[in-house]
Amino acid sequence: MEGLLQTGSAIALHETIVAGPASPTGPNRPLAILFDRDHDEAREPQPKAGPMSPLEQLEHVNRTAEAVVAKVTDADLDKPTPCGTWVVRTELNKLIASVIHTSRSVAEGVDDERMDLGDPPELIGDDPLAALQSAHRDCEAAFGAEGAFDQEDLPVAVPGMRFPAPIVLAVRLFDTTVVTWDIARAIGVDHGIDAETAAAVKGMAEQIIPAVSGAPDRQRFQDAFTVDDDAPMIDQMIATTGRDPSWQGA
Repeated sequence: MEGLLQTGSAIALHETIVAGPASPTGPNRPLAILFDRDHDEAREPQPKAGPMSPLEQLEHVNRTAEAVVAKVTDADLDKPTPCGTWVVRTELNKLIASVIHTSRSVAEGVDDERMDLGDPPELIGDDPLAALQSAHRDCEAAFGAEGAFDQEDLPVAVPGMRFPAPIVLAVRLFDTTVVTWDIARAIGVDHGIDAETAAAVKGMAEQIIPAVSGAPDRQRFQDAFTVDDDAPMIDQMIATTGRDPSWQGA
């Protein structure tokens, strides 16, 4: 079926984010973790008490990504990544492009076709961190606006596909987390992704990835990589995307 999410998966994902888990151990649990647990927030990460709102989780994932990108040097930009033939520069540009696309979708209902995720434009300039932080600020402002999560018909970066805001957020969290891991592995630094975020994103990935068909960045996802059931949660999450969790940069 064409599109980023199959209709059934889209409905399930929407209901899970809005309603939370059916039970503490039920099939919806991984997504509910995203909003119901404490996490170490990153900028460098700071402790945060109490349940996290969807907006707070977006901020948490964004700060984690920024902590990794802050360590990227000019010498790293042409290094290979776990994402097929893409190098660090491509992944950075793709991340910023996808964040910009999400921001315009949520804030304006616009499908920004300039943000080609299969062949991303050059967006990092001479300061990738500043470019990413600027894009993140706009994205957080878009989701933080009154009524943002009530929107039911927003474009995603697949032609003709439109989904409710909670699904758009889920895709954003998933994408940013995976790219954060990719870049961290490529440049040899700690990814900073905590186990509970990994569990939540794994739950999203299991719904999102099988339904991707013809998306511009489809090359990013292969058949799931096999890992042991007791593997660390971050390894299980990454394996769901078809990446080898043991991948190391050159």
